[in-house]
Amino acid sequence: MKAIIHIDEFISTELDHKGQFVKSTGSGKVFVKNPSEQTTMWAITLSGTHGPDITEYKETSIPHIQPGKLFEDSYNINLEPKLLLTERIDTHYVSQTGDELVTKRDTLIKNVTQKVLFEIQLENRYPFPMKDLVVTKVFDECAQDIDAIPPHPGIFERSANTAVWKIDHLGTGEIALIYYVVELHPESAEKVKTGIIDISANGSGMFSSLVPRIDSECDNVDLSVDVNESPTPGMWNITVAYTNASEFATLLETVQVEHQGAKILESNVNEIFKPNPDNIAWSKEETIHSPDYPQIDKNFKYQVDQELISQISKGIHKDTDFLDVVEVLSEKRFEPDEVNTYTRTSVRFIVEVTNKGTAEIGTLKFEEVISPFLLVKSVSAMGKENLQVTASIDGQESLDDIVPENLKEPRLLKIDVNCVNYISGETVVLS
Repeated sequence: MKAIIHIDEFISTELDHKGQFVKSTGSGKVFVKNPSEQTTMWAITLSGTHGPDITEYKETSIPHIQPGKLFEDSYNINLEPKLLLTERIDTHYVSQTGDELVTKRDTLIKNVTQKVLFEIQLENRYPFPMKDLVVTKVFDECAQDIDAIPPHPGIFERSANTAVWKIDHLGTGEIALIYYVVELHPESAEKVKTGIIDISANGSGMFSSLVPRIDSECDNVDLSVDVNESPTPGMWNITVAYTNASEFATLLETVQVEHQGAKILESNVNEIFKPNPDNIAWSKEETIHSPDYPQIDKNFKYQVDQELISQISKGIHKDTDFLDVVEVLSEKRFEPDEVNTYTRTSVRFIVEVTNKGTAEIGTLKFEEVISPFLLVKSVSAMGKENLQVTASIDGQESLDDIVPENLKEPRLLKIDVNCVNYISGETVVLS
């Protein structure tokens, strides 16, 4: 049996909504355990060597630890994370019949179901494998369907708007990748959450550079010295014996025996002896000269043998990002709203388009089937600076320069308005 030094280390990493590193906090606990049933450990010194990742670790004196009990100590860890999370989001939608809104990337359209691709990647840069990884992704409430594209390592589970990805093992330098295809259907113009990510993982190495050790004695360990008179007058036989009757394996380091201040035996043993109450673990004999019965002083140093067990766990939290939602309100009117029969009249068509969503709109595209009786003379837009307008009729980028009697069929008028930072609440007027 050995005394146990059990290390538990935990590192938590926080990422912002863009996946950028915010902070990492680490902590560790040292448990010194006495696993025996009857042997008390005493005169214990807990110490450790470490690198700059641990600010301070003080030597601690522990008077005793009774059988089956433990002592707990803690420390802080300052390390850069090496289990790396990357998320990429790609939005797209199928164009609807009629007017089309060409929006910037990472936007959705109100009341339109759109498939969005979420790519999640994990990379293990620790010098040991991580195991039992659980990646939990919580999507927005407007998510209607969640699926994972195979192949991907591990197991994918879904419950409501939550996806759970479980990976048994991720070796050093390995990368795990999963793609989620999610149907999002925003019913309002409020921003849609991309969803938080929480990751838990375990391992069997150590994050920190701490190397702990204990110096400890225990019950039922003894160094005896037997003195017997030799047949030769003035000579004495000295027998030194080390006995380990405890429940622990012990490391006998040094033995020193003196007679009247003079060393008569000194030995660097450095050997581990298992518990054996019925037999002598180590012994040595010496013969000394003394006219009287020898006055013997003994000194020996030993340690309870120890075993280091480490368990590490890792947590990552990524905050949610947001997808903007496109919603526009358009109103069309005519000035004047009436014309005379058989009379050529100038009419202005006015379309007011207001951005009601949270997304910035890049381009407005209009399509209008116009009557053969209508001739388009000019197209303009106002409401913002630097608006660029292009128009075409039946694919020709020129306005009407023909007489009505030559027109027989309806024609398709297309107008593009290139907007710069057409933000929520703003209105563009096309005429």
